[in-house]
Amino acid sequence: MVKTIRTARTLIFALPMLLLALAGWGSRAEAVDPMALIQFKANRNCPSCDLRGVDLHNADLSVINFAGALLNSANFHMANLRRADLHTADLRRANLGEADLNLANLSKANLRGAVLNNANLSQANIRATDLRSANLGGADLREANLEEANLTHADLSQANLNGANLSRAVFMTAVLTGVAVRGANLSGADMRGADLRGVDLNGTSLYQANLTGADLSGANFNTVNLTGTIWVDGRRCGENSFGICR
Repeated sequence: MVKTIRTARTLIFALPMLLLALAGWGSRAEAVDPMALIQFKANRNCPSCDLRGVDLHNADLSVINFAGALLNSANFHMANLRRADLHTADLRRANLGEADLNLANLSKANLRGAVLNNANLSQANIRATDLRSANLGGADLREANLEEANLTHADLSQANLNGANLSRAVFMTAVLTGVAVRGANLSGADMRGADLRGVDLNGTSLYQANLTGADLSGANFNTVNLTGTIWVDGRRCGENSFGICR
């Protein structure tokens, strides 16, 4: 009788790990909450669940609900996350490189230190999102909403921000070399100390943006309305400041 009870207890303990092994989610699965992963596998949704360190690279996760989930250090490299709900999710240090996040909801998510290089974030909702020190090199952010997002010290080199809403976003010490920003709204953006070398800013709105200490070497802003903009030397540009801070 005692031996039977012990055997049953062993099976109960081993079942979640057995299911994980059968799931085939990769070598990092051992760091994931077993029951949360089972729930995810069963429902294809996992709001507020704990999937820290999960390996879902190349997975089809379109329209999935990960709202408020713990996903820090997770691997979503090249995953399909189109229209996914990731708002308020914890994605610190997550790998989203080359992932498809078109039309995804990442509002108020924590993506500090995350890898998003060459990711498709076009038309995504990234409002008030923490992207400090994130790697967004070469990312497609066309028509994305990054209003009030924090991109302090982020790498956006070669990113496409055409038509994006960047109003009141923070780009302090961010790298923006080679970005495309045609039609982008940078009104009220904090770009203190940002690297904007060689960037074509024509066609953007820099109304009341802060460019104190920014590197504008070789940047083109001949037709930009700089009225109310705080210039690189800290002075505020006056009325009729087109292409030059008066």
